[in-house]
Amino acid sequence: MQSLLIQGKAKSDINIFIDLAKRLGLVSRVLSDEEMEEIGLLSAMEEGRKTKFVPRSEVRNILNSNLVNRKI
Repeated sequence: MQSLLIQGKAKSDINIFIDLAKRLGLVSRVLSDEEMEEIGLLSAMEEGRKTKFVPRSEVRNILNSNLVNRKI
């Protein structure tokens, strides 16, 4: 299974993708702010597993960038 995450600035733009997904028989779902934060944290944790050490500042930057990007 593969997934696609799309962020938009306007709810009407997001609704276009939701409608398209329904027409194509795909499953779609709107993620909450908390779920987006969890994705950012998981991404930082997975990167930490690869390098064995991720500085706090880098984790903070990743989380902050996700917070900034998700504000619609």
